[in-house]
Amino acid sequence: MAGNNPFGIDPEDFDRFAREAGDGLRDMVGKFLGSPSSGVAWSTVFEQPARRAAPEPETTGKSGSGVWAVFVTDADVVGSYSADQALFCPADGAIALVRARTVADVQATMRFATRHRVPVVPQGARTGLSGGANAVPGCLLLSLERMDRVLEVDAAERTVTVEPGIINQDLKDALATHGLSYPPDPGSVAISSIGGNVATNAGGLCCVRYGVTRDYVRQLRVVLADGTLATFGTTTAKGVAGLDLRGLLIGSEGTLGVVVEVTLRLVPTLPEPLTAVATFADIRSAAATVADLMASGAQPSLVESMDRATLQILAECGYGDVGTGAGAMLLVQSDGGGSLEAAQAEVEALGHFAQAHGALDVAVSDDPADSAALARVREDAFAVIPHRHLREVEALELAACGGLQATPQPAAGVSYAHKIEKSEAPLDWSEAAEALARKVRAFNPWPIAEATLAGERVRIH
Repeated sequence: MAGNNPFGIDPEDFDRFAREAGDGLRDMVGKFLGSPSSGVAWSTVFEQPARRAAPEPETTGKSGSGVWAVFVTDADVVGSYSADQALFCPADGAIALVRARTVADVQATMRFATRHRVPVVPQGARTGLSGGANAVPGCLLLSLERMDRVLEVDAAERTVTVEPGIINQDLKDALATHGLSYPPDPGSVAISSIGGNVATNAGGLCCVRYGVTRDYVRQLRVVLADGTLATFGTTTAKGVAGLDLRGLLIGSEGTLGVVVEVTLRLVPTLPEPLTAVATFADIRSAAATVADLMASGAQPSLVESMDRATLQILAECGYGDVGTGAGAMLLVQSDGGGSLEAAQAEVEALGHFAQAHGALDVAVSDDPADSAALARVREDAFAVIPHRHLREVEALELAACGGLQATPQPAAGVSYAHKIEKSEAPLDWSEAAEALARKVRAFNPWPIAEATLAGERVRIH
């Protein structure tokens, strides 16, 4: 039995796991094998799923849970859930997948895993780029993607309570009928879950004005490692008593507990923005324009930039002639806080500063379709730098590294990583990495840079 049961788990404990679970997991072993769960050996559960014929689609229990789908050991299915979108990250060794439907499912999973010291990897939509949802050897994958309901919209308090699996854009669409908005809009807005956004404290294109996920989370209900259901934060606008454990959990990527319910602060429906696009001969002129715009007191709802390499890639990928021939392009939106006059004043200010820094062209549109299309162009960019260093972006010109090509896309207001791509030129990667590190440290307070050199991923601190 030892070879079949590497964690030393008593089969009776496994049966107890099934009995203690909610509707979705209560009979999972029996449903899985087509027989009562009592007395089923661990080795049978984990080694014989392929011998059973495919089940009827989605059998349901009292809660509407798909019992067959809740607990999965099929290697192909488990493998398909074992990684997010990160590159160069290990993602092997998961022994099973739990696709939770209820809070009780999550609690039962955590109690069982803690009792037997089995690692658990919580997952949302697996759209992250950091490997945080990747499997580790011997783990249970705990997917929350099926917990995707809107539980309550409180128009008076301007809050919404949701399960963690709901997709960000689906939530925005649901709120539109109530005249309310949830501003955070990460580049993965159409595919990432609110639970994942909370786990990573996701930002988005509009964070320069409206902030990031942390600024909108009022309350979290979290299942801790021992299965305890705890509540952190309040549903009211004012909640200042005690330690801010809610803030500690946001961005913790499932390491402190599994978020099973989120109450979010909302705002009235965001007005349609005016959009301005300015192109420049080089990235330094674009950055200086942003520095002047932000120093003027303007509060644009979006400020993004793309350099020459990024514009070339976009052109090659079929994005048309956006920024063709330019060394940099700025994309700026302003909703004026609901005032058309204020929005017009801000885009006019951008035009003034852009012309002062030698802009090749400046164009403005009030068409929502144009705004949405241009924002989509920017959604794949990763890197940003702070205002005070925008005049120092010549540090991004890394030709001296002899083969590294940087494609950062600065966004005013936030700073984190710089995506580095490999060029075709051969180089001494150790010398290039050190040169890159010196330049990155010159303006980036976060010690993060990565490069793929000779097939090897290099992380610079």
